[in-house]
Amino acid sequence: MEFKVFAWGQIDSVLRRFYMYKDLKESSAIQTHINILQNVINRMAGNSANSKTWAITIISAIIVLLINKSKTDVFYIAYIPLIMFFFLDCFYLGLERHFKTLYDRFIINMESENFDFKIVYKLQGPENLLEKIKCTTFGAWSFSTTPFYAILGISILVISKIS
Repeated sequence: MEFKVFAWGQIDSVLRRFYMYKDLKESSAIQTHINILQNVINRMAGNSANSKTWAITIISAIIVLLINKSKTDVFYIAYIPLIMFFFLDCFYLGLERHFKTLYDRFIINMESENFDFKIVYKLQGPENLLEKIKCTTFGAWSFSTTPFYAILGISILVISKIS
């Protein structure tokens, strides 16, 4: 059986890191930052669900009004809110993923030796248009958006052919 001999400096460094991490976890600023990130993630998930709900409601209302008024030749109008809510939903989902990544990075940085407190007081969303488009694109390839809106679009097409 081998025993590894540690120098006092190594043990001291490990102990300092342990107590620093323990103090960081218990810091009210750290806890508040983590709570804010979790709340933003939950809000984006709620907004995504709400956009699906509103899409179904508005598209259903448009279809019912068009059928009621016998205007079946203008069913393409129902695709306008479908496309708008699709992009809105993708944007919310992309933001949710962005803030989940920030959350994960923050936890990893908190465990490192050179933790920078500047990131505690800053909540960084996508900075420019390119990053926002990138977030939206990542949201478009999600299982929760594309199949949902594709089925909704196919439903509009089928209803327009039946009516």
